[in-house]
Amino acid sequence: EQAQQARRTLEERQDTEGSRVVSIPLNVAFERNEKLLQAIKEQDENKSLTTPLLPAQEDWEKAQEILLAEGVDQEEIDRNLQVPVFFTDPPISITPPGTEEPKIAFFFNYSQLQQAKRAVSDFDGEDKVVDWLRAINLVIQDEEDKYFFLPTEDLIQTIQAQQEQQSSPSRTQPSQDQQDVQEPDQQEAQQTP
Repeated sequence: EQAQQARRTLEERQDTEGSRVVSIPLNVAFERNEKLLQAIKEQDENKSLTTPLLPAQEDWEKAQEILLAEGVDQEEIDRNLQVPVFFTDPPISITPPGTEEPKIAFFFNYSQLQQAKRAVSDFDGEDKVVDWLRAINLVIQDEEDKYFFLPTEDLIQTIQAQQEQQSSPSRTQPSQDQQDVQEPDQQEAQQTP
């Protein structure tokens, strides 16, 4: 709903050429934004590109609740939290599609974190939250490649819908990509010591 409101705000401005709201993986978004920004700068170096990431309102509220309970003051939350990323302590590991090794999961949706916690028997972990930039830095700095971001349910549904549109009606078997994109409760979750 925040993304749709941002779109409406942009459409009302006279200096915008149009906008739309899309669900795509962050790595794809970064690549596209970089290419688009270069193309814009080549045409007019005074123009810029704004691509805000907007969390769901319920995730934002839950992130604030967790941080306030940890003793972080509201001013610091407002200053340092752009997009909340949820995890647990001790961490939950999930085997991502296409891999054999479980990895520590970061969640953009609090509800997906709760699903993963329910999938781990006798889980006794504490919910945690960080800003997405801190989580990305942790992933980048990790030499062992032990972290991953669980795609949001919206993104999973978008990818599945795109794959269904691309597949021919005569196909009865799902493609490997469709098999790899699963809802979180279909993936194996475990508590990481």
